[in-house]
Amino acid sequence: MLRCFDKRVQADQISFRTSQLGWQSLEERSKNARLSLFYEGLHGLAAVLVDELQHPTRCTRYSGTDTFTVMSSHIDAYKFTFLSMTVTDWNALPASTRAKQSTDAFKKHLHKFPGTPAEPCHSSSNG
Repeated sequence: MLRCFDKRVQADQISFRTSQLGWQSLEERSKNARLSLFYEGLHGLAAVLVDELQHPTRCTRYSGTDTFTVMSSHIDAYKFTFLSMTVTDWNALPASTRAKQSTDAFKKHLHKFPGTPAEPCHSSSNG
């Protein structure tokens, strides 16, 4: 019983230390790496098959011309693929992040604002 308590305390201490140092969790780093590769694929800088992705048929508060339709699936093997997970994360990014002009600017913005919720689309940017 004491061992379990010690491990939990150690894990909490590690989380506290990494947040103090400004380090991202492994999960956050993995998500940012996927998003960066997806960004590069959209801009022709990486071999990611994005040609078959579909855009939403209409702009809503959180979707616009730079978001994609998430293809639904009941199969876990598809739900956890690169494109399925990354499109969901991509659509959740603020429009200002998705609109960055360079890979470096995109990556810096991801690191600076981890887990930032999506911003609503503005009609002036879509028209």
